[in-house]
Amino acid sequence: MDIRIECMAGDPPTWKVFLGTCFWYCQSEAEARDWAMRAQAHDAAQRCLEYKLPNPMPPARAEISVQPELSEGRATVQLEPMPRFTIA
Repeated sequence: MDIRIECMAGDPPTWKVFLGTCFWYCQSEAEARDWAMRAQAHDAAQRCLEYKLPNPMPPARAEISVQPELSEGRATVQLEPMPRFTIA
């Protein structure tokens, strides 16, 4: 698993700790290093487990209540925006 730390310029600078494709913010380099070390230790202890985020897609057989219009010949469905996942 990709675990890395990046510093973002600012006053004061903030730090991002990446865990795969997710990340969280830290206020200091020491805090970022601590979280990265914890993540590496957890990853080493849990090598046999596969990390997956919850699937944000709707069920495959969702009920569609919209009827096709005769002029178009097809149904139109308004989809809700997909949720965003962050690690705090």
